[in-house]
Amino acid sequence: LITLELLYYGILNKPILYISDFLEKNKNDYFNILDDVRNNNDIDRWLIFFLKGIIETANKSKNTFEKVIELRMQYENKIRTLGRRAQLGQKLLILLFSYPIIDTGSVAAKLNIVFNTAKSLLNEFEKLKIIKVFSFQKTKKKQFILWDYFNLYKT
Repeated sequence: LITLELLYYGILNKPILYISDFLEKNKNDYFNILDDVRNNNDIDRWLIFFLKGIIETANKSKNTFEKVIELRMQYENKIRTLGRRAQLGQKLLILLFSYPIIDTGSVAAKLNIVFNTAKSLLNEFEKLKIIKVFSFQKTKKKQFILWDYFNLYKT
């Protein structure tokens, strides 16, 4: 559901394991191979083509996941600089990976902290370049986005 929302707002171009991207990129081959299946019953060619698509898509996904892990480690290193607020910062980071677009009120509610503490922590994350302010046209709430995380999915 999150992926669909991110696709709707144009933040993501495609989900992580999205075979349709491979099929779109290889559209001519895709239709030619389907014709061969229909006309010549050449299912083997289709299976090989489809498995190549799965392999290519899975490799892209693996690379993306490795980059996510690396990015999370970078975030954690930045959060350590917060001193006594680092523990709360780690909780916010975990929350952001579950809710990568979030507003201050939601942070306060989900972390069970007061609004001003949530606002201050989000401001610190913004200074550390972990998040960016991001407002959808459909809402007037100030929202924050884990921007570098999203950029991993745009490539």
